[in-house]
Amino acid sequence: MKHSSNALLKYIKRRAFVFLDYADSLNFNLYFLDTISDLQKYQDLLRQRGYAESDIENIFHKNWLRLLTNIWK
Repeated sequence: MKHSSNALLKYIKRRAFVFLDYADSLNFNLYFLDTISDLQKYQDLLRQRGYAESDIENIFHKNWLRLLTNIWK
C-alpha cells in the first residue's frame, strides 16, 4: 500500500499546476508533502484563507467521486 501512496504523491506533485491555477494567493509549496497524509495541510490552508467547506470537499474528493461515478455507471 505504501507504494501506491508514494505513486499518488508523486502524481500530485507533478500536476500541481492545475490546482495552483486556483490558489494564486495561497503561497503553496508542494514540497512539504512527504506522505499522502500531508494533503490535510492543504485543507487547513484553504480553510484559513476562507474557502468554503463545500469547495474544499470538491477539491479533495467530491470531484473524483463524481468522475468515478460517471465512468463506472
